[in-house]
Amino acid sequence: MIIAAIYLLIILFFIYKNGLFGIFIDKSISPTQFTLLFIFKCLAIPAFYYIYKIYYGGIENYDAGNFLRDSKIINDIFYESPFEYIKLMFGFENDAENTELFSKFISRTNNWDEGMSWRLFFNDNRSLLRIHSLIHFISFNSYYVHALTSCLLGYIGIGLIYRSLKQYFISKEIWLLGVFIFLPNLWLFSGALLKEPLVLLNV
Repeated sequence: MIIAAIYLLIILFFIYKNGLFGIFIDKSISPTQFTLLFIFKCLAIPAFYYIYKIYYGGIENYDAGNFLRDSKIINDIFYESPFEYIKLMFGFENDAENTELFSKFISRTNNWDEGMSWRLFFNDNRSLLRIHSLIHFISFNSYYVHALTSCLLGYIGIGLIYRSLKQYFISKEIWLLGVFIFLPNLWLFSGALLKEPLVLLNV
């Protein structure tokens, strides 16, 4: 939790000082407003965690917990074989069932091959697991750091959507941005280690 708070302060500093390297620089919305909106966005992190804690007993057996655990397993590959890890990051891995990579690591994950099942057209779990396996190098296995990263990715996505639409909402820019920030479902689920923040970033 402490490491996540430190990262949050660093992100807030950069949003306020330079619009996070220009992403959040806008004539209609001030750096203070962007900073305050991100703080509100980040309130989704404890909200999501505690809703799942109270109503479902925790995130461990649900998508957020599964993605966290699976991404740690993928990250562990680096410490056994950095070359295999790099291949996996770029999609050149051989993870067939008869390989050591599969038996030691991939077989222990729940979501790596989930997208290959008959239920889904393509596998988008792997992109999320790759990104969060990289984050493990700086997160010290803290769920809150991963959720904060997801929150930031979703916020950047919202900022880019806002920039592409604001020309159609002259003098109503803050309302346009507010729709994406305050929409309850979007607010809650883009503050967790889930696919929604990545989808927002890629829209």
